[in-house]
Amino acid sequence: MTTEIARIRLAATGGDEMRPGGDQVAVADVYAGDAGTQRLDEGVRILFLFVIEADPDPDVFARVAMIFNLANVAPCSARFQRRSEGNVTIEVAVPLLGGAQADLIRRKLEQLTCTLSVSLSEAGPIARPT
Repeated sequence: MTTEIARIRLAATGGDEMRPGGDQVAVADVYAGDAGTQRLDEGVRILFLFVIEADPDPDVFARVAMIFNLANVAPCSARFQRRSEGNVTIEVAVPLLGGAQADLIRRKLEQLTCTLSVSLSEAGPIARPT
């Protein structure tokens, strides 16, 4: 019975989500122009700093945080600060595989209706945990 369920799941997904040995592969986001797939643990990670200026809506932090879920990597740090009555600043440092992944997240952040501006800077490569 378990084998039958696994066979049905692989048939439903096209069998592309799992590789022998249970390795998972990142799936391309075709709607964002991401044409390739890449294993999440390959390559050198680079620390990127995102600075987001946004409206001070009650759910703004959660809405911005959901965009970083695309990277499937926990941010190194996040800072939320209300600078005035009509503006908040959110700074997020996150290790990513490269500029293309960072640019994808930047574009997604700019599409949020609550964002006023998004800036992106590269802090440099980071050491992989041993």
